[in-house]
Amino acid sequence: MKGYVLSFKGERGQEVFAAGERLGFWPAGATWWFAWNELEIHLPALLVDPGSAFDARWDAARIFAGAAELRWERQGRERVARLLIEDEATTGYRTDWCRRPQNHPSRRKRGGGCL
Repeated sequence: MKGYVLSFKGERGQEVFAAGERLGFWPAGATWWFAWNELEIHLPALLVDPGSAFDARWDAARIFAGAAELRWERQGRERVARLLIEDEATTGYRTDWCRRPQNHPSRRKRGGGCL
């Protein structure tokens, strides 16, 4: 199986989630989430309110469904959102970034994902 990992720095978790929602990555009734910080953990449950996963109290949160996963976590003083997508999930939604060769400058730089 082949896939992609797209990284986004800053408070962009909800923006990345919304883009994935438009692409059909988060089907209702089949999307789950869990989150934690040093004092509490939210065990995996069906995602009903996406805003609860992006609550500032969480150090890390995961939203996942069949073909995609969104990881939103603290790294030092910043937040990082990572979208993990299986190749089959991108069929029909591919854009220019999917076809760039591995050595393309935009793929080499850190945090250089496109959405």
